[in-house]
Amino acid sequence: MTRIGTWLLRGILFLATLPSAQADESAAPAGVQELDDDSYRLVEESHDVWVIQFHSGMCGTCQTFQPTWRAVAEELRERLRLGSVNVDLEAGSSLAQRLNAFENGIPSIAVVLPERTDMLIKVFAWDGVDQPPQAADIVTAIQAAIPGSREQLLGNVWVVSGAAVLIFILCSLERCRSDAKRPAGRWLRWLSRGAAVVILLRIMMLPNVPVVLWS
Repeated sequence: MTRIGTWLLRGILFLATLPSAQADESAAPAGVQELDDDSYRLVEESHDVWVIQFHSGMCGTCQTFQPTWRAVAEELRERLRLGSVNVDLEAGSSLAQRLNAFENGIPSIAVVLPERTDMLIKVFAWDGVDQPPQAADIVTAIQAAIPGSREQLLGNVWVVSGAAVLIFILCSLERCRSDAKRPAGRWLRWLSRGAAVVILLRIMMLPNVPVVLWS
């Protein structure tokens, strides 16, 4: 085979690989469930937290965002359920309308909690004007949006600890400054007891939210 024939064959083989590469780029990342109006029952029947992306194949901004979404999915697929909704499809558009996803914009990412599968917690939406945030920033935003995640649990711990310390200081000051029979002392003791009950109820509520363990 001549040199020209060899280069021509290589060119033909290269062109033959282009459709498959484009298909791979538009396909859902590994571990991501394609969702529509029918398959959304998987979300409704599960007891897991879902992270769902809404996108369009005809949207240039969505195509630009796909590498970032793939990086997010790669980071979260071992810990959360992931879904993707193509609003170009009739069933996908119907689901997006039912969940009011178009109000968030396209592309967008939302969290769905098991106790409220009819409501989206908006995490991210990109209008294409500025550069999209890094995948790590989106992962952090997803973590912060999930009740029971490390960020929210730490926030609850700080609130509870701060309130307990404040009550202890107030009680100590009042004990030093007033007699137990004084009305002010009785009022402060009842206030402290009420605050302690509220804090105890808050602590008891923490295990009842979906806890996600982050490495």
